[in-house]
Amino acid sequence: MADQNFNRREVIGATAAAISAALVGRDSDAGEASGLPELAIANQRKIEVALAALLQRPNNEDAYVIFEEKISRKFVQFARPAHKSLILDLPSQTLDDIETTRANVYFGELGIKAVDEPVFDGPGGEVVGRQRTIQMMFDRDYSTAARVASEVFRRIFRFPPTFELVIKEI
Repeated sequence: MADQNFNRREVIGATAAAISAALVGRDSDAGEASGLPELAIANQRKIEVALAALLQRPNNEDAYVIFEEKISRKFVQFARPAHKSLILDLPSQTLDDIETTRANVYFGELGIKAVDEPVFDGPGGEVVGRQRTIQMMFDRDYSTAARVASEVFRRIFRFPPTFELVIKEI
């Protein structure tokens, strides 16, 4: 069991390093020669702060934070189930066909594939359907998680760096 945990940590560490390497130095689609525009960096920092706070919430409760673009209400959400690490969740019902293709390409580059998950009628309730979702584990690496969330807004939703970020903690 100890070997399994050690190997899992190695895989998580290697995955985080690969994600960081994939995200470093990417310029915006607008061709910003100096990297991410200042407003995009400010939004990414807000995401980092919210994810760090999510990790500080009591371990005996499930905790969530939703990052949303104000006008379209497109979002990416993170969960931190009781006693667990950060999980990015990008449900497919929030994506149109083009965004779904972009999401599959982007997360595919990171080695992540969409999965089918049950939909419940409420917490602890009955399954009422299924949905496709993209989920990614980040252990406690809120900086990498924030970079990936920022890339979702930039590469999948194609929002400009000036978009207004709304943060909802649940």
